[in-house]
Amino acid sequence: MNTTAFLIGQNQKHQWAGQIGPYSVWEVRYEELPSFTRFVFDVYARTYSRLNGWQPTEADYRELLEEDELFYPFSHYWLFKIGKYKVGSVKLTLWNASLELPLQKYFGIDPATLSERPIWHCGRLAADWHDDIPLPKQSVLPALCFWAVGFVAAHQGVLVAEVDAGVLRLLKKLGLNIKELGEAKYIVGSLTVPVMIEHHDLESWVNTQAERYAIR
Repeated sequence: MNTTAFLIGQNQKHQWAGQIGPYSVWEVRYEELPSFTRFVFDVYARTYSRLNGWQPTEADYRELLEEDELFYPFSHYWLFKIGKYKVGSVKLTLWNASLELPLQKYFGIDPATLSERPIWHCGRLAADWHDDIPLPKQSVLPALCFWAVGFVAAHQGVLVAEVDAGVLRLLKKLGLNIKELGEAKYIVGSLTVPVMIEHHDLESWVNTQAERYAIR
């Protein structure tokens, strides 16, 4: 696996981070967090109010933003764009004992017990679309996953997350070998499942997808 594209420039915030297929990937500055979190919140609000009857409030947004501000020094926040349009987002946080992940807060799972490898938490996974973009909306989620999975694989880590049950089914259809760590709970309007992907499964999946997604 060629990891150069994942390793170069990852400590350089606030700039173009790479290109994956038609999507340009941008790393988010700290001062851009309110806008980033608002994008994620709006996608969640539209999706889960329609599917689950969730009634989002400004307090829910503020809670997400406070968590993003707290996690920022240990994280990478990325926006995927086509031209001027924001079409996706994802965040990876390198866990340490000073942080309480949602995995701990909501599910009582201690990340230290999961692996001796670095623990990378994936969150803020959101996909949006615009009618005048000549690409299928379904292409966003696989690209977001390839970027995040490839990053963690390149950094010799394991990936943990709390994933919407519907999105989890889609991820499994993509061929990801995902281990469920507990029972689902409703979080921010979403029926959410705690999950983990081992390092060898991350590498295996990235290698099978490498020809499809040219990182540059």
